[in-house]
Amino acid sequence: MAGQSERSRGGEDRTLRVASLIQRTLAPLLQAEARERGLGLVSITSVVLSRDLRHAKVYVSALSGGVPDPVTRIQRGVGRYRAHVAKALRLRVVPRLVIVADDMGYADAGFQGC
Repeated sequence: MAGQSERSRGGEDRTLRVASLIQRTLAPLLQAEARERGLGLVSITSVVLSRDLRHAKVYVSALSGGVPDPVTRIQRGVGRYRAHVAKALRLRVVPRLVIVADDMGYADAGFQGC
């Protein structure tokens, strides 16, 4: 039994490591694109991965410079962001990314899940 809990904790650690890598990889790209498009200040508040690493929710906070719904505009580039993650991290399975507005800070408060 102890081996099983150690293995599940190891999987959890891997999930957190990969989520952190995805966040660090995507943050500069999203910020640069937001700056080019005039979408204002954009930051990734957190990334939540499913256990099998196939699905990732990327929580994004955006302070728009008068642009209506900047997160929707960011969502349009999700394929490009996934390709960037694939190239940068060289994972066997590249997670499908879902961009989620984190206007209320739910990701920081622990109300997320895949």
